[in-house]
Amino acid sequence: MSIPLTLRRATSADIPDIVDVHLSAIADSPFEARCFPATDPATRNYYLAYITRNLHDITLACDAGGVVLGYVRWVKNPRKDFQDSRPEFRLDMYPSRGDQELAMRYLETAYENRMQSVGGESHCFLSMLMVKKEMQRKRVGAALLDPCLRQADDYGWPCFVNGSTKGRGLYEKLGFQVVGMSIFQEGICCYHMEREPKL
Repeated sequence: MSIPLTLRRATSADIPDIVDVHLSAIADSPFEARCFPATDPATRNYYLAYITRNLHDITLACDAGGVVLGYVRWVKNPRKDFQDSRPEFRLDMYPSRGDQELAMRYLETAYENRMQSVGGESHCFLSMLMVKKEMQRKRVGAALLDPCLRQADDYGWPCFVNGSTKGRGLYEKLGFQVVGMSIFQEGICCYHMEREPKL
């Protein structure tokens, strides 16, 4: 069942609501529970900093009353902009009450697989797709992704996502294919997925 939605760009006033959506969306994620425990105040601070830093790439899905139900971080990576711009991965970047080693290894592996898949070429990257737990499976995620994928098709660029087990089905319905998988421990794996443009 789908509901009426409005898509709009995020503003700084939305940051607390976006973080609330994020924490709701990951409530049953084995990876997040292990590495970003909800009981650790550092987890919320980590995502506050992440959202603030990347606000310019975020689009929201809101209900008729303006309540934020989900968000997508969609990043356009022209070849000239992302070559030689490897991000930093350090243990102290992640909440100390979580498994910092696993967090770093997971995120670094996800990055390496994206670089291996896109081969240094222009692409669109689905960095985050988060929907409030109670609003999942109501087409909020698909509604957020639809304009992103149409944009990628207009550019003629492939898309890449590092998907969870929970998100894999949606991505496959939207044309993504698994090109690799990384298993870290029982219940924690990452599907590296790519979608070719529809020309």
